Order: sequence, then C-alpha cells, then structure tokens
Amino acid sequence: VNSRWFVPFLQVSVVHLLKTVRLLRLLRLLQKMDRYSQHSTVVLTLLMSMFALLAHWMACIWYIIGKMEMEANAYSWDIGWLHELGKRLEAPYGGIAEVNTTGSGPSIRSVYITSLYFTLSSLTSVGFGNVSANTDVEKIFSVCIMLIGALMHALVFGNVTAIIQRMYSRWSQYHTRTKDLKDFIRVHHLPQSLKQRMLEYFQTTWSVNNGIDCNEV
Repeated sequence: VNSRWFVPFLQVSVVHLLKTVRLLRLLRLLQKMDRYSQHSTVVLTLLMSMFALLAHWMACIWYIIGKMEMEANAYSWDIGWLHELGKRLEAPYGGIAEVNTTGSGPSIRSVYITSLYFTLSSLTSVGFGNVSANTDVEKIFSVCIMLIGALMHALVFGNVTAIIQRMYSRWSQYHTRTKDLKDFIRVHHLPQSLKQRMLEYFQTTWSVNNGIDCNEV
C-alpha cells in the first residue's frame, strides 16, 4: 500500500471509527429482538436492512480507496476505477489541482451509485464486470468483499429462505387439506349439498383457529 496516502487515510478512518462506537447501542436492540423473533416480517426487514447497511459501508470504503490512490498519483494515474468511470461518463478527472474541484470528474451522486452498485453486485456474487478492480489495493478490497459476501449468503439469505418457507407453511397446509377434503368427497360420491356443507365447515373452522388442532396442542 502506498504510504503517501495510507497515513492520512488511516487518520481519517480512526476519526470516523470513533463515531461508530454509537453503533454499540444496536446491541441493546438485539437483546430485545427475542420477543419479535417469531414475527417473520420484522426479522426479514432487519436482515435486509443489515445487508443494505453493509453494502453502504463497503461502497464508502470503495470510493475512499479510489480517491486516495488518485490523489497520490494525480499526474500519472489513469487506471483506477474512478478514472474509468470518468472516461465512460465523459467527465474525466484532471491533475492534482482538479481532484477536489466540483467541475472535475463525475458527480458525487454518480460516484456513490456506482460504488453501491459495485458492492451489491460483489456481495451477491453477481459481478457483471462493468465496474472492476484494476489496482492491487482495489483487488485486495474486492477479495474481502467476496469473502464477506459468502458469509452474508450463509447468514442472511439462508435465514430469508427459512423465513419465507415459514410464512407460507400455513398457506400450503390449508390448500393441502382442502385438496384432501375434495378428493375424499369425490371418491365417496357425496351429494352436492353435503359437499358444500363440509367445505364451508372446514373454511369456517380454519378461519377461527388457523388450522391449529386444540387437542394436539
């Protein structure tokens, strides 16, 4: 790593990391999540929010890496992902005096959206390649994102699959029992009036107790 920009980058990172101490308050929230763990919608929303927050943090680091390398090699640097983005958007970066000016390079909005797009595509292991790592530092960070993405797949998307299955388990059970009842009526050739009464009784009972067998409970 180039020491010319690594030291100021480390100083800025330490200052911002001190502010993240406030995130420890989330531990109090996690302690209270046990009472809401049975609500699938709440857990699903929290998991996806955590994934989006991680992608946002990675996008900010991805932008900082590109900017620091560009500032350290302003006159001879044209292989970083920020320079590639500027060329594609026809808004190239200039020399060291123009790195931090508003008229040089793409807008902050475009840079952030591109950074978030890259981190999300890397975390989800899609990786289209239209935004890619060119330098050693960018490649190292990309490898870290891929490793984190593998962990997130096992943690987040595994739980999401289980939550969705649990959400639709009652719905699947209802249709299965309805089909069994209709097959029973068809096999035994029950009259239409009795068939209608049986179906209405089953639907009414299900709406009252949601398919729960009180004797079994």
